[in-house]
Amino acid sequence: IAFQEAWRLNDTQVFEGKYSVCLKPDNPFGISTILPEIDQYGFLHISIMCKRQSPRHECVIGIKSFDPDESFSTLGGVSTESIHGWERIEYAYFFNHQPAGQKVVMFIWNNSSEPMYFDNLRIEGY
Repeated sequence: IAFQEAWRLNDTQVFEGKYSVCLKPDNPFGISTILPEIDQYGFLHISIMCKRQSPRHECVIGIKSFDPDESFSTLGGVSTESIHGWERIEYAYFFNHQPAGQKVVMFIWNNSSEPMYFDNLRIEGY
C-alpha cells in the first residue's frame, strides 16, 4: 500500500518514528490509498493514532468505492485507547458484497476546525 502525501509530513507531533501526518481544516482528507482486492465477506480492521486539541473534534476513518453501479461509502471511528495525549481510533467494516474490480479507497478525515496529527496506521484484512 502506497501513500503519496509526503508534503503533509510533520516532525513536531509524533507518536512513533520520525514523522506524523498533519491534516488541516482547509484540506481535511488525507492518508488515502487504494486497498488491495477485497473478497466478499471480507473483514477490514483499520486503526490509527490521532492527536487532537479537543475530544469534540472527530477523527474519522472512511472507506469508499467508485463503481457507478454499486458505489458505497462508510464512515466511522471509535477512540479505544489514550497514550501520552494520542488516541487510538479504530474502525472495522464487513464486506457483505463482492467489491472485486472496484476501486476501494481508505481515507482519514479531520472533521474539525483545528489541525490534527495522525500516526501509526494499521490496516488488517481477515
